[in-house]
Amino acid sequence: MPFPVPFLPMVLIAAFAGGISMWVINSFSSAKIRETQTHFAIRQITEQLDQIDDTDFPRTATDMIDRLRSLNEAKELSHLLARVGSHLLQSATFVRDHDSTENFEAYRTVIGKLMGDLYLDAMAPLYNRLPELLPDYLDGPYQSPDSTYLPKFYGSETGGGTNEDKTNQSEDPEQGVG
Repeated sequence: MPFPVPFLPMVLIAAFAGGISMWVINSFSSAKIRETQTHFAIRQITEQLDQIDDTDFPRTATDMIDRLRSLNEAKELSHLLARVGSHLLQSATFVRDHDSTENFEAYRTVIGKLMGDLYLDAMAPLYNRLPELLPDYLDGPYQSPDSTYLPKFYGSETGGGTNEDKTNQSEDPEQGVG
């Protein structure tokens, strides 16, 4: 027995309305889903960290610095922290070169906070304890070897982000990275 004629338009309307409603639900819930996935990942990492026997694990950067056994270990830590800062700066340069000004400014704010925390919570305690390791870029006596900042993931050695390619960006403090 064939379907009554009014049935077909009702099915099309229902399918269209269902599709629109699913699109609306997906559009507004995708951010919530991403947020939930992020919270789930953070919870998993936290649970894994809670399972570690942390009786000898330093609680702060200062605790870690106090446990350094030699000047060479302190230099290695200083080089690692400088490399992390360099990579953060390179990431901001990458975003500046490949994304909108609005996204770059938001990203630069996040990177600035990370670099500030890196300096205040890890580098400053190290350099307060061992001022002879304060790098020259912070007006200190220590000249870091060029290898400290390698490998670069973005910059002149990788073919992107050279200062020559950008006109007037380093002269304008509002456009600069950092």
